[in-house]
Amino acid sequence: MNISLSAIEGSLLLRLETESLGIRTTAALLEAARTVKGRKALAAKTGSAEQQTARMANFSDHMRFRHGQGQDRTVRAAGVTTVASWFRNPSRLAQSMKEANIRRKLSAFCPRKSRSSS
Repeated sequence: MNISLSAIEGSLLLRLETESLGIRTTAALLEAARTVKGRKALAAKTGSAEQQTARMANFSDHMRFRHGQGQDRTVRAAGVTTVASWFRNPSRLAQSMKEANIRRKLSAFCPRKSRSSS
């Protein structure tokens, strides 16, 4: 799925640097940052920290899911940092997202267990 990097909340400077390297979509970012070596090279080219580059790659990975674009703030507030975290315990994730959403008022949508697992 090709989604513009502008859809990802985060460091504007890092987005501008990656776009200047020709990386303008989440698919291109995932391809460039799919390995540790790739993330290190990308961080060196953009002048950003490796953690920041990895975080942006993880956000891009979230965008592959149908709920990624609208729910990324709620998901991050619930403590999900990687896509693998989605599948560990769907009912716990749904509960964490609901609590984070109530606490921070991030979205009008609260997921059910079945929605958070797909």
